[in-house]
Amino acid sequence: MTPTPSSRSEIDRSLARALRLIRQAAGSSRRHTLRQSTRAAGPATYRHLTPGQLASAALAGLVVGQWAEREGADRFFVAELQRRGMTESWAAWDNDAATVSDTPLGEFETRLSQLGTLTHHSLDNLCETLDRVAFGDDGRTPGALSPAEVIEDMEATGMPEEAIDAYAAAVGTSATSLSQDLAVQGESPTPLLAAEMPTEDEAADEAAL
Repeated sequence: MTPTPSSRSEIDRSLARALRLIRQAAGSSRRHTLRQSTRAAGPATYRHLTPGQLASAALAGLVVGQWAEREGADRFFVAELQRRGMTESWAAWDNDAATVSDTPLGEFETRLSQLGTLTHHSLDNLCETLDRVAFGDDGRTPGALSPAEVIEDMEATGMPEEAIDAYAAAVGTSATSLSQDLAVQGESPTPLLAAEMPTEDEAADEAAL
């Protein structure tokens, strides 16, 4: 039986519950094997994330990025929830929610409750399990980042102007992503996850070649 896509409000309720559970799970010191990325995700990156990827980004942000201790560190994440009109998710993340949705999240809740050391594999699993129950009208921009969006993120996160210029000279400033090019050619692109996007150092290194 094919699952029925969810409405924006239904996805909002599911993500709100996931974010509240994530806050609880990350409340104590948690071991992890994740490496702090040298390229901080900017607003363009968040526009492309699925609900599961948003939840995984929030968990990694709390555990690795120390969002709770760094004021404004989650600003792009919060702005994306607001852009999509996900008011329940925003309230749950901001700890302003009087109640938490009782929408069952199935395997996501099971995996989160059994989570030990946080790894890339466990983040991917959490992402996949939430996306199986929260998919449909999620408000994201489909496909991969375009070169123009990468530059937007580099500017928003304070990358040096020299690095931005070098990236633009090497890759270009097209507003068309690789996935859009492949779609025109009739090919199916592989979704580009946030964890697979180039770091600031990698982008600068590639531009210097």
